[in-house]
Amino acid sequence: MKKNTQNGITLVALVITIIVLLILAMVSIKIVIDGGLIQKAKDATDTHTIGAEKEAIAIGYAAYQMDLAKKDPEPSLKVKGSSSITKTADEGWDIAFKVNSYHLDKNGNITKGNVPTEDLEYLRKELLGADGKGKVITEIAEYSGSTHEIDKINFNNATIKFLYKTSHITYEVKYNNNIYSVTLEYPDYNEDKEARFTNVEYITTYAEPQGREGQKIEYSYDGTDANKKEWTIIYDYGDTVEIISPEAIGSLELGISDIEAKGKNDFEKALYSYNNSIDRINNYTKSLVTNPNKISVRNVGTDPANPSNRNTEIYKYKEISSWNCQYNGTTIDLKAEGPDINYKKDFARISDLGIKINGSFYWVSSRFARVYDNNEADFGVRMVGDDGVIREVYWSNALLEVHYNANIKLGKFDRKVVPIVKISLK
Repeated sequence: MKKNTQNGITLVALVITIIVLLILAMVSIKIVIDGGLIQKAKDATDTHTIGAEKEAIAIGYAAYQMDLAKKDPEPSLKVKGSSSITKTADEGWDIAFKVNSYHLDKNGNITKGNVPTEDLEYLRKELLGADGKGKVITEIAEYSGSTHEIDKINFNNATIKFLYKTSHITYEVKYNNNIYSVTLEYPDYNEDKEARFTNVEYITTYAEPQGREGQKIEYSYDGTDANKKEWTIIYDYGDTVEIISPEAIGSLELGISDIEAKGKNDFEKALYSYNNSIDRINNYTKSLVTNPNKISVRNVGTDPANPSNRNTEIYKYKEISSWNCQYNGTTIDLKAEGPDINYKKDFARISDLGIKINGSFYWVSSRFARVYDNNEADFGVRMVGDDGVIREVYWSNALLEVHYNANIKLGKFDRKVVPIVKISLK
């Protein structure tokens, strides 16, 4: 009997202990929630991120001021970690990071920009659904093109505006003065199913057209009456504007036949041409614009605030180092620079203003780098094809094709350019 009594007491004590622990746990959770400890931890993280971003802006501004002191004719602002830098009408800059955005005025004062977190959450629910699994495109939009190659999307929600297509699965849209990338997943060709939205990402802030943007100005890239045409004001900075050519001009070859490429063999020349393609395209475009009425010249798709901006970090992909990449039987050290999204600002504005550029197959001053199926990596320069769509890989237009345990394939491509010229309206 004594043994049984002791067992009963032990069981009761165990139950009481569990109840007490549950009560303590509930009290602790209530204290954490009521005391805002979770929110405080999040706020501390956000504060650290904002501080680091503001410090990067301050460092970039200091370097910019040093370039001004050296009388650099075209100084540019560079901010480490930023996704975009846009010159504004007040002679300042809008600077965007992955989530946060800021405004830097000409005197170096930094103010917080709009944070599109709520908008991003709204778009994800609108396009992906409450469960995040993605909605079928016909549920929320009409489209043109085929069920496996959609060209244009017209959303039922008029606040979401389609801008342009960047690949056969990715599209750029505008919502509340910000640009987002949306991804579609297509079914297998042997299945009778519809494309479904699978991802939405914030890309950059976007300033609505203002002032004289969208207006036409007669201009000739070489100063002759024969080439005088109506160019469009794409950015209005007050006393100065940037105007874009209505047609693609010239002819520039990049790749192994790039006349300025340096290297001991075709591989080194193709790599040099890819790494230096932004400057190559811009310099070539400048050489075509001989009209003395100009302040600066760049090609379409460059960063408006910093036309020579390029991602100089060596492209890293965990698998490439083990691929045994070779050129003519010799293993090479692939030092290809990373991709960028410089083209998004210009092409958002081009789409928004309804600008039409005559002539196909022209360079967009922005590079791509992609890995396919874990056994192929392509590096090249974006371009616009005969369908008017920005392409990363268009009929294999990579300057470098790297394959697993195989020789590297090298390309060469001849494309036109589309000048954007800054002029004074004083």
